[in-house]
Amino acid sequence: MKLIVGNTGEGNAVFLVEGELATNLTEAFPEVGSDLMGLIGSPDLASQIAKAAPEKEKFPVSSIEPALPVERPSKIICLGLNYVDHIKEGGYDVPDYPALFMRSLNSLMPAGQPMVRPTCSERLDYEVELMLVVGKGGRHIKEQDALSHVFGYTVFNDGSV
Repeated sequence: MKLIVGNTGEGNAVFLVEGELATNLTEAFPEVGSDLMGLIGSPDLASQIAKAAPEKEKFPVSSIEPALPVERPSKIICLGLNYVDHIKEGGYDVPDYPALFMRSLNSLMPAGQPMVRPTCSERLDYEVELMLVVGKGGRHIKEQDALSHVFGYTVFNDGSV
């Protein structure tokens, strides 16, 4: 199931994407809410909606102004130095252990919004990243079970100075 969260002019809504068309799930099923948290918190709701949504009104995906997939994420953990060519380009050594760092909510913006270079920097670096949206928590998760904890994924433009 492909989803996008977008601004309707009256607030954000979750849309089901099918090819070039989308269905406003928030309008059709208010329990979905205005971001992905309603569906993340209720996997049964997502499967019920996927079956019923095709009957609802559709309109072009291109008309949706993207919003953040999760309005207030509890945490954003990033994996740095994870692409060998980029590591070498930056003059760093390939790490032996994952280089993790945190992002705060105020450092995120929806697709299409401007990325602002802080005046304290002469250079703004950016790169596309794969973002996993974790839907189910846990500890000491076995490698073979890890993907069962992922709700979905999206692209993320990581800007840094």
